Amino acid sequence: MSDDLPSKGAQQPPPTVQEEAEARRVAAAWQRIEAWLREHAPASHATLRPGASEEQLAVLQSDLAVHVPEQLRALWRLREGVAEGEGSVFMLDEWALMTLPRVSWAHRLHMNLQKEREEEEEYEPEEDLHWQPEWIPFCSFAVDDETYGLYLDGATGEVRKWYEGNEEHDSIADSLAAYLEKMADGLEHPAPAPAGAGLLRNRALHWGVPILDEDAEVWKPLRSRCRIEGFGCRSNEGSRLGESAAERA
Repeated sequence: MSDDLPSKGAQQPPPTVQEEAEARRVAAAWQRIEAWLREHAPASHATLRPGASEEQLAVLQSDLAVHVPEQLRALWRLREGVAEGEGSVFMLDEWALMTLPRVSWAHRLHMNLQKEREEEEEYEPEEDLHWQPEWIPFCSFAVDDETYGLYLDGATGEVRKWYEGNEEHDSIADSLAAYLEKMADGLEHPAPAPAGAGLLRNRALHWGVPILDEDAEVWKPLRSRCRIEGFGCRSNEGSRLGESAAERA
């Protein structure tokens, strides 16, 4: 599937004051994340694609046929997903930032699955709900794998998780801004834990723990300096957050 969107127009109402405020939070948090990646995880930083144009965003909205929240548009104006490569799966909890064509494709796929469910004789709306139009994916399991991922609920503003066989759609954060701020906090003030901690491998950012023993030898846990919600706080003499790129080379 091509990562280039066809050219066609669409319009969206101007953002509200609250939407603009959320968009500013998103941009501020993302700038913190990208600055950290540039200095400490250049392999991950190198996978970032340029920001999306207004035309690309208009095409996406036309494809989705729903209002695209301003906080998502703010993120995509800065970076339109990531390219395949070592370190591309670096978002908090180990996700890849999706390109707009992937967003459109995944949304259409899940809407089609929802339609198929609704056509079943025993369909129960409350129990069998799979997807809604205002659920807009933005992170996936990998650059080319949308089996699992995160989406923004355009109705509530929450970030939720989807994966095959799970209809609970667990809430991850109250907003996209909150999700990105938690990631930025976790990078700037890391708190390693048995699971969910930030790690560096081959100058790329990952989240979690090494699965294989041989991997553990080349993974560098981020040094714990304070407690971040959701992570434990313990000291670790692995890589120092304050190390310069030259020191780690």
